[in-house]
Amino acid sequence: MPEKHPIHAKYPELHKSPVVEKAATQHRRHGERIPNEPGPKLEAWLSDLEHIHDPNRPEVMERIKRIYHRDYITGTDDASVERYLRHQAQIAQDQGRGMVEDIMAQITDKERERAREIIESDQKRSLDRWFDYLTDSNVPYPMWFKYYVFRNITGLAALDKQKGVFPKRSKSTTAIFPEVNPEALAYTMDAMAQHYKTGHRGDGQPEEQLNPHLKEALDKNASFADLYKRALELALPKNPESNDTTDGVWLKYDQTDDLDDAKRLSHSLHGHNTGWCVAGEDMALGYLRDGDFYVYYTAGPGGDFVVPRIGIPVINYDDYQSLREVRGIGNDQNMEPELLDIAQAKMQEIDPEGAENYQIALEDMRRLTEIFSNYQEGKEISKEDLRFLYQIDRPIDSFAQFEEDPRIAKLLQGRDLIADMSKVFNTTDHNLLAQQLIEAGRGEFVAYNLDKFTGLDNTTAQQLIEAGQVWVVARDLGNFTGLDNTTAQQLIEAGQGWVVARDLGNFTGVDHNQIAQRLIEARQADAVESVAEDLGNFTGVDHNQIAQRMIEAGQGWYVAKHLNNFTGVDHNQLAQRMIEASKGDAVATYLNNFTDLDNTTAQRMIEAGQGRALAKNLNKFTGIDQNQIAQKMIEAGEAEYVASQFSKFTDLDNTTAQQLIEAGQGQFVRYYPNKFTDLEPETLAEIEKYK
Repeated sequence: MPEKHPIHAKYPELHKSPVVEKAATQHRRHGERIPNEPGPKLEAWLSDLEHIHDPNRPEVMERIKRIYHRDYITGTDDASVERYLRHQAQIAQDQGRGMVEDIMAQITDKERERAREIIESDQKRSLDRWFDYLTDSNVPYPMWFKYYVFRNITGLAALDKQKGVFPKRSKSTTAIFPEVNPEALAYTMDAMAQHYKTGHRGDGQPEEQLNPHLKEALDKNASFADLYKRALELALPKNPESNDTTDGVWLKYDQTDDLDDAKRLSHSLHGHNTGWCVAGEDMALGYLRDGDFYVYYTAGPGGDFVVPRIGIPVINYDDYQSLREVRGIGNDQNMEPELLDIAQAKMQEIDPEGAENYQIALEDMRRLTEIFSNYQEGKEISKEDLRFLYQIDRPIDSFAQFEEDPRIAKLLQGRDLIADMSKVFNTTDHNLLAQQLIEAGRGEFVAYNLDKFTGLDNTTAQQLIEAGQVWVVARDLGNFTGLDNTTAQQLIEAGQGWVVARDLGNFTGVDHNQIAQRLIEARQADAVESVAEDLGNFTGVDHNQIAQRMIEAGQGWYVAKHLNNFTGVDHNQLAQRMIEASKGDAVATYLNNFTDLDNTTAQRMIEAGQGRALAKNLNKFTGIDQNQIAQKMIEAGEAEYVASQFSKFTDLDNTTAQQLIEAGQGQFVRYYPNKFTDLEPETLAEIEKYK
C-alpha cells in the first residue's frame, strides 16, 4: 500500500462515503481483512468497480455506457443548441458567408434538431473513446488511476488551444470531451505512481527522475486537467521530423522485469509523438513483463535510426510468440500506408497465424490508399469503391484504436449521397435506396440525410425503428406515408408515444381507444400527458373512461392539468378519485380548472393536506359549510391558511373564533369581527388584548 493512497490524497473524504463504506463492509463479510483506514477501504471499493467494468461482459458494458451518456452528455437543451448555432453562424460571418442574424433567421426547426443530434453524438463518441480505452484489457493501468482519469475527464471539455486550458463542463457545454492520448496518459500515470510511491514502477526510484514539468504540478497538488495538459506537451515532437523515408531497422526489446530495460523502450519514444502508451515507463514495463516488444525505427535528421514508426508487442509462450497488437504513428495510431508491407512481413515472421487477424486491415488500408491516390489524380470513384467507402458490406478495418481513417471523410466530403447510392444499388427509387441502406446496417445514412429522401413509406419507417433510428421517425413523422397501427405500437414501445398522440392523424387504420390505452399503460410521462393534451386527436373515445384510467395509472396530474380537454366528465367525482389516489396536490395545483366541487371534496382536500388551496378557492365549491371547513382546517393544523384567506370566509361562529385564538391567530378575530356571528362575552373580552 502506498504511503498515502493517490485517491485519498486527491479526495480526502471519499473513503467516508456510503458507497465506499458499504463496499468495505461487504468485503469483510466475505472474510477479507479490510482495516478501517482510507487506503484499504478505497481499494475494496475500486476492486468492485473493476469487476463491474468487465470488458468480457459486452452487454453490461453497453448498459453502463448508456448510463454514462445520460449522466455526462450536456448542452442538448434548447438554449444550448441555440448558442451552438449562433457560434457556427459567427464563424460563417467571420468567413464572409453572411451575417449572423440573417443566418440564424434562416435556420429551420429540423436544422435545430440536427444540431442537437450532432452535439449529442459527437460527445457520445468522444466519451466512449475514454470508456473503451480505460476498460481495454490491453491497458493494464491500476484501477485507482482509471477512476481518477474518468472522474476528471467527464468534467472537462476539449482543449481550448488558444487559452491552453481544458474548460470545465457545465450543463450547457456543447463541446466534446478531451482527446485520448495514450502516450500523455502514460506520462501522467508514471508521474503520479512515482509521486505517491504506489510501487507500480518499482520501489526506490528517486524522485529526481520524475519529469520536472510534471513534478512541479504534483508538488502543487495540480488538477488532472493541468497534469494531462503538461503531459500532452511532453508528447509533442521536440523537433520537426520527416517521415518520407521507409528504410529502417527493427529493434527487439526482450521480455523483462527490469525497470531500466523498460526505460530503454519508453525513452526511445519520447519526443516523437507516437501516441503509444508504452512511452510511459510503467506501461512499458507492463508490456515487457508479458513478452518482447518490436519497434521499427527510421532515420532521423542526424541519420541515426531513432524515429519510431511501427510498434509490435507480443506475448511470449514456451515455444512461440503471439501478436498482442500492431501500432503505427498515423492518425489514432493507424499504420502509415507506405509501411504496410514492412509491418506485414514482420507479423508473418513473428506469428503467421496471428498475422491472419490483420489481413483484412492490411487489405483495406491498401485499397483505401489506392482510392485516395486516384482521387488526388482526379479520377472518378467507381461503383465498387463507393460501396467500399460507404461501408455497405462491412466497416473498413484499420490499425487505428478508435477513429476512422480521416481519408474516408475526405473522399466522401461534399458528395451527393443519393447519386452515389443510386449508382451503388442500381435504382433511383429513394424508398428502395433507404431500405437497402438500412438492411446493410447503414441506417444512419438515411437518418442523418432524411431530407434528401422522398417517397418514404411505412415499411421504411418500421425498418428505421428496428435499426435503432426511432428518433428520426419520431422527429420527421410527416416524411413517411401510410403509417399503420404496427408503426404506432413500435413508437410507443420505443418511448416515443407522445409523437403518436400528437400526430395521430398521420396514422391510418388505428383504434384510437386502444392507442390511448396503450399510451397510458406504457407509463411514459410525456406520452400520458400527450393523451390529455391532444385528446381532441382521439375520436370515438370515452373521455371519462380515459380520465379514470389515467388516474388508476398514477397519472391523475395530467387529468387535472388538461381537465378542460375532457368533456362529459364529473369534475367533483374526478377530484375525489384523484385525492384517493394520492394526487391531492394535482387537484390543489389545478383547482382553477375544476367546477361544481362539493363539501365532500372540500373535506377530503383538508384530509390530504391541501387546505391552503381550498381556502384560496372557496368559490369553486358549492353547498359547503364554510364554518365547518374553517374548523376542520384549524384542527388539521392549518389555522394560518384560514387566517390568510379570511376575506373568503363568512358565517363563522364562536367555536371557530375560540379555535383561532388557541391557534395563535386571535388578532384576525379582533380585526374582522364582522366575519363572526354570536361571539360570546368571554371571546370578546379575550380578543381585547390584541388592540
